Amino acid sequence: MSTYTLEPQLEQYLRECAQFEGNTEDWQVRRARFAESGRYFSPDMAGIAVTDEHCRHVPVRIYQPEAAAQAVTVPTIMYLHGGGWCLGDHTTHDWFAHALLSRLQARVIAVGYRLAPEHRFPAQLDDTRTVWEALNQGYWDDVDARALAVVGDSAGATLAAGLCIDLHDRGQPQPLLQGLLYPLLTRRPDLPSMQAYADA
Repeated sequence: MSTYTLEPQLEQYLRECAQFEGNTEDWQVRRARFAESGRYFSPDMAGIAVTDEHCRHVPVRIYQPEAAAQAVTVPTIMYLHGGGWCLGDHTTHDWFAHALLSRLQARVIAVGYRLAPEHRFPAQLDDTRTVWEALNQGYWDDVDARALAVVGDSAGATLAAGLCIDLHDRGQPQPLLQGLLYPLLTRRPDLPSMQAYADA
């Protein structure tokens, strides 16, 4: 068994999140615990306008600098949350959206795609495509379709990659930027990191 050194902040996070752990088959309980653990990272949202709405049938949360709320053209990032396809939604990753917004000064639109196990694939990709198409078709007047990015973490990163493959296959334009944070892009067990951290 290997020993790995963790950053002190991560160690503290793991200790505090232990209170949310538990064996349960109830998905609503699991999701509530996941949302609560995500609040550990919740930043101060001062200066950021946050609104919840629906894009067609898909729930979204929109973050933008208050100073830019009336801007005619706003660079936009469509953000897809992680959570193993079963956990999280458009409201559970404020910390991640805040990090994107504060570093890039762009509007962030977090997508509440449908979750498994209630909704089988391709429901998640369908919801993502719905919001992406709306962004490109002028659903929001102040979104510049030439300045769109898609960013995701974990399952959301895999979904972002899937969206770009789907756009390619349909002969449609790609995002200006694709940001993938720890996506699952292959199930090959022979990759170096899979070998090095097999017991992590």
